[in-house]
Parts: sequence; C-alpha cells; structure tokens
Amino acid sequence: MSLATLTLTANQGDYELDSSILAIEDLFLTSGGANFRVRRLATTDLINLRLFSVTSAPIQMYALAGSNLLQVYPTPQQADTLNIYYVPRPSPMASPTDDPSTDTFGGISPEYHYGIELYMQWKAGDAFDDASSSNGETYRRLYLGDPTAPPGTEQRFGFIGTMKRDMRVKGGKHVQGILIPPRNRRIYIPQPGFDVGSQYSS
Repeated sequence: MSLATLTLTANQGDYELDSSILAIEDLFLTSGGANFRVRRLATTDLINLRLFSVTSAPIQMYALAGSNLLQVYPTPQQADTLNIYYVPRPSPMASPTDDPSTDTFGGISPEYHYGIELYMQWKAGDAFDDASSSNGETYRRLYLGDPTAPPGTEQRFGFIGTMKRDMRVKGGKHVQGILIPPRNRRIYIPQPGFDVGSQYSS
C-alpha cells in the first residue's frame, strides 16, 4: 500500500490518475488544516449531483470513470489536497533475480509467493491442455477455492481466501464497531447550499 497526494485545482472537477495507481483503497481530503472523509459514488450519481445540486464546499464525494478518470464533487474552489491510499502497479518480472517481495514487483510477502506459483500453474495447465491437472482446473481450485469443499476449510477458501483472512488477522483480531454520530451534533450548518463535510474532521 502506498500514499499519493493530489493537489486539486479550483473549478476543475475531473483529474487523470497516475498510471502507477492500480487500485484506490481509500482517500481523504485536507482543506484549511482539517481532514474530511470522501465517499465513493457511482459515476452516474456523481454526474446527477453536478447537474441538479448547488452544493458549494470542500469535496465530499468521488467517482472513478473507467480506469483512470477521477471525478470529484463538489467542484473544488481552492487548491485542497486529496490524499490517496492505493495499490501500486507492479513492474513485470523479467529476470530470475527479480523478487516479488520488493515494492517494484508487487510487494508480496514471501509467505504468499506460493500463490504466484499456483496462478502460473493454473494458467499454464489451461494454455497447454494439461490433462493431469484437468486443464488447470486443479490449480484453479487451489488458488480460488473449491465451493464443493466443506465450509470453513482451507480447501473451500483456496489460497486467495486464506490469504485475505490472514491479512485481516494481521491488522488485529477485532474490528471496531460502527461510529454513530451523537444526535445533538449538526453535520451541516444551516446556511442553504453550503456543506461543511464530515463531522469527523480533525
């Protein structure tokens, strides 16, 4: 996971993401020394807001059109900063010395390298019609999981499911409950057409 910053431009609502950003994990806005949550919308919903809403405030919503067009709403009025947590695009491995553990080649922890082998065996078995692996099906089930295996087993989860479970545990065994806003606090100030953003700004 990496962090990138994007400086917004006044009166500009669309931005082209850098090609190094493979997938957005999360983001937040820094404006006037405060941080604001930014919620993701479908492209159609964001465009509808642009067409039919008159909200003027630091941006609170975004959409990703295609693979690289970042759309924000409301349209920025100043050079605020968008902080983007993202999965970086890895470079193809071309040499026997290339290590997928490094950030350049994916930053995949050594304990998960077995998954790379399974994926390659799956695709190779399929490409070469390998009968011994049922044309790669054996490796595909090991990689993605076998829905016919007993529930709760690693065979059912496959490599991918087991890896995701292990990564969740790595972040802590318990996830905090949902934060409910107190009823006596306003999220929006009473001036029409002006939105102050998330109450969880710092």
